[in-house]
Amino acid sequence: MKTKVVYVLVSQESDYYYEMFLLSHYSLRHYHPKGDVDVVLVMDTDTHQRLVDKKAPILDDITPVVVEIPAEYTIMQRSRYLKTSLRQQVDGDFLYLDCDTLVCNSLDDIDYVDAEIAMVLDSDGKIYTKTSSTYLLCDKAGFPLVDDNPYYNSGVIYAKDTINANRLFETWHQVWNVSLQRCVPQDQPSLYKANLVLGCPIKDLPVIWNNLIKNNSLNTKIFHYYSSRKSYMRSMLFDKIRKLNSMTIFNSIVQNPMTIGMSVFTISDDRFMQYIYSDSLYVFDTIPKLYRIFVFFMTFISKINRYKTILFNELFRLYE
Repeated sequence: MKTKVVYVLVSQESDYYYEMFLLSHYSLRHYHPKGDVDVVLVMDTDTHQRLVDKKAPILDDITPVVVEIPAEYTIMQRSRYLKTSLRQQVDGDFLYLDCDTLVCNSLDDIDYVDAEIAMVLDSDGKIYTKTSSTYLLCDKAGFPLVDDNPYYNSGVIYAKDTINANRLFETWHQVWNVSLQRCVPQDQPSLYKANLVLGCPIKDLPVIWNNLIKNNSLNTKIFHYYSSRKSYMRSMLFDKIRKLNSMTIFNSIVQNPMTIGMSVFTISDDRFMQYIYSDSLYVFDTIPKLYRIFVFFMTFISKINRYKTILFNELFRLYE
């Protein structure tokens, strides 16, 4: 594989971003052993020093790129600062992955993508579908959404080392700074605006490259379990990874990558129950028995919601 794989890491002891990165990197190495693909880890100075101080073995398997960022920036702002300026930090063609991703297949095909810069449309590949919160966030940033314009998920980015790709990142970083001044540190609204400013140079990647939901019909390359959605179960898992410092848990998850997506869906979503009763049950091997209680509780709530919906529909039909 000629294309580099790039991660951004800004992490402290109070979060699990380092553990997320380790898991994602481990899943990548499962399909692409050392020597098959170069991995670049872009960090702020504090994160790099933390890894050096703890003599982290991962430093032997990555090319570090250390960037000095203004001290007043928060962790989130630092990570977005690095992400939006990646093309200026890394040489060569690259495939960027968020830390909350799992590689599920060989990524060799990325070398043949016919685009200078490409991403998967947000909302799990449903073209141009956006939530109300996305509209509100973009309005706050000063970049109102127009329904016919593409809105991409920045969790996986393919970028060639070309003038157009560099221009996109330069514009993205500039617009993100404007967004930051308006108290919107998230990077996707500014990406949306930068893409429009330059005449939409971003091309569509198939959803298999950034699968945000469980979909067994897809030959998923990368599963994006979206860590910003709070999950007590995932927190327990990453805490266990930190304490045990063992590859055993990694093996279990890499063999069944969708299990880590637990609690992504709301209980009103029928896919949620299908998700629980499929391969997510493999999580039994990695977390305490409390998970069984959780499954029982969610099943009970789901049944109540289902019967409530049936009752309301019948009452509505009778009084029509």
